[in-house]
Amino acid sequence: MHHTETAAIAARLLGLRQLRNVTQMELASHIGVSYQQLQKYERGRNRISPAMLQRCAAYLSVPIDYFFSEQARLSNLATRVRKGGNAASDGIAELVDPSDWKMWQEFSALPSSLQESIRSLVADIHDVHLGRKTTEPAHVARPASRVKQDAAVQ
Repeated sequence: MHHTETAAIAARLLGLRQLRNVTQMELASHIGVSYQQLQKYERGRNRISPAMLQRCAAYLSVPIDYFFSEQARLSNLATRVRKGGNAASDGIAELVDPSDWKMWQEFSALPSSLQESIRSLVADIHDVHLGRKTTEPAHVARPASRVKQDAAVQ
């Protein structure tokens, strides 16, 4: 594994663990390592083995390819489809449609900071949908010019 890929996997592991509100102690205990070792994985100091990564993926309820770059995942999916993989059994049926491929390509072309914002938004929507979060009205101050426009429309 290349160093940049190790760092990307580390960042995804840390981010997903935090998103799932799982402590280092809890995840470390589940995968059979000390929390100090998990810290090294999450900081990219030590490479995580495929077996450990699979344990993390299972515990955090994601496919193992979640931890790999978008480009690597798309390339892997495209290769599997070209080689006649069964989209339904491979879990990639939803990505075979051309409009979905276009969406992934456009998403991948966005700056990484914007990709992370979109991922966060989707995760929040998902949590609200599953009832894990409640929506509260946002009390955002609008600029005076916008308030005047809104009043004029009404």
